[in-house]
Amino acid sequence: ALTSGLLLGLPWSARSLFFVIFIAWVPLLLVEEKARSHQRSNAYVIFNYAFVSFLLWNIIGTWWIMQAQLVGAILIIIANSLLQALVFWLASRIRTILRIPLLFSFLLIWMGYEHFHLSWDLAWPWLNLGNALATAPELIQWYEFTGVRGGTLWIILTNFALLRVYDTYREKGPGSIVPVGAATLTLLLIPIFGSYLIFQNVEE
Repeated sequence: ALTSGLLLGLPWSARSLFFVIFIAWVPLLLVEEKARSHQRSNAYVIFNYAFVSFLLWNIIGTWWIMQAQLVGAILIIIANSLLQALVFWLASRIRTILRIPLLFSFLLIWMGYEHFHLSWDLAWPWLNLGNALATAPELIQWYEFTGVRGGTLWIILTNFALLRVYDTYREKGPGSIVPVGAATLTLLLIPIFGSYLIFQNVEE
């Protein structure tokens, strides 16, 4: 959980480390897989782990608010972490109840959460996932068509694809990861290739 929190926060504090966002969710997704078996004894165990991740992410990504208002920064960081943890926990619960892959519930709920976080009175879109790539404009020229939400979708799909690669390796060995690994690499590279094509035609 702490590893995910650290990896999620780094793109907002270290400009050159934007790429870690593509693996940042994997540790927390592995935690969710293991923790679901303990939900009967503690229904909020996944929420607790998620809150740890998101609290660290919010601290690393929004510590600078403390320079303006210490108490306000603490309240914002805790409130946003709780909201994000609730979103993740809800996606996990829906996955369990409906017996569907986590990707479907998480993608729908997290994208909805980011949209909601842009439009209500307490809007705070600073940590929307697509913003993690703001320091690499040559990779995200296609944002002009999809908006930042396209980046969020790309990041989530890539993380789940990498989780699938890891699960395949763990269950079947290294020889079995070639097809899923190739699909993951394609998912990662096609938007980058398209962005570079657009970037080459940008006028000053």
